Amino acid sequence: MASLRDKHVEGTRRALVAAARRCFGAAGYGATSVDDIAAAAGVTKGALYHHFAGKRDLFVTVYDELEHELNVRAQSTTTDVTAPLDVLRRGFAAFLDLALDPVVQRIALLDAPSVLGTAAKMEIDTRHSLAGVRASIRASIDDGQIAPLDPDVVAQLLIAACSQAALLIATAADAPRARRDAGAALDRLITGLAPTETAGIERPRQRRERPLGR
Repeated sequence: MASLRDKHVEGTRRALVAAARRCFGAAGYGATSVDDIAAAAGVTKGALYHHFAGKRDLFVTVYDELEHELNVRAQSTTTDVTAPLDVLRRGFAAFLDLALDPVVQRIALLDAPSVLGTAAKMEIDTRHSLAGVRASIRASIDDGQIAPLDPDVVAQLLIAACSQAALLIATAADAPRARRDAGAALDRLITGLAPTETAGIERPRQRRERPLGR
């Protein structure tokens, strides 16, 4: 059973994360200072450094929790769907809908790539979404709805395409229109994964190379 001190420590940490999310979502990472976050959380700057190494460390925690939340919210839209390919479509569509949220735009789509870097951002994204997307793709392959490709490769490519589509929405002058266009394009990409009439992917023939000098 947690002691009162443990509860106080965890409460302070949660207050810092919540305050950081509000600050990052409203002003952006660059315009937010450690002092801003501490003040918003109602704690001292020393208390912030007791829990986090600095502003970037706090941002990592905020982004990680936001990605978990987005994944849960996207999955919640698929509870009434049984076909694995429809689960995939519905989940991606829900994520693009969430890209219309200004806080999601600022933290997850605009600031995360530059603050975290490609490798760290990909690690977090993969941890929260890859397994579910890969499972839906594997089930769709088993059902004959997707060509027999490597599920891990297809999953990572689709996640990358969805992330780029969300960024297009976040940076568009007309976000609702960008949402419609990006959604239609992403859905078309998924449709293109269907098996060919021969129920397989025809591999290009290897051209036999002549030895040099002949």
